[in-house]
Amino acid sequence: MLWTLDILKKTSKLKVGCGRGLQTNVKINKTMGNNGYNFEEFTSFGSKFSSRISLGTSGGFGFSSGFYNRYNLKDSVALKLFYDKDKMAVAFKFLKSVENGSVKLKQREIGGYVAARSFLGKYGIDCIKYAGRYDPKEVMDDNLGKMYVIELKEKKDGQS
Repeated sequence: MLWTLDILKKTSKLKVGCGRGLQTNVKINKTMGNNGYNFEEFTSFGSKFSSRISLGTSGGFGFSSGFYNRYNLKDSVALKLFYDKDKMAVAFKFLKSVENGSVKLKQREIGGYVAARSFLGKYGIDCIKYAGRYDPKEVMDDNLGKMYVIELKEKKDGQS
């Protein structure tokens, strides 16, 4: 993700943006530093920074708003799904237009969602057994380009 910083010259604030038109102010306290620390004040309460992909028990993948923000995906309208059976890994390739073999994303205020029952069924993935939140890895594939990959893990009792 590309972060931009704009220093407001007459104040002790920074504007921090993540390339999606979202910005937040960070207040810099110039009197700090004589104690060996260089603190900056966090003022972005309520913002979403957790970058997760979830597999739901109803057979769909959810994408957190933090994931959308981090990887600048707000212009994506569809995606393609890929599966590595040996590693139990699912790859998501986000697209700016609908292509043959892609599925439309359902945009939400808090991220996005795609129904994937046919994908899960084809590969015998039990969504109850593997439901949960996953931290995606950004992967560059020589043939397919940039993708986001999660490796499915069997859910343990009490784990989401």
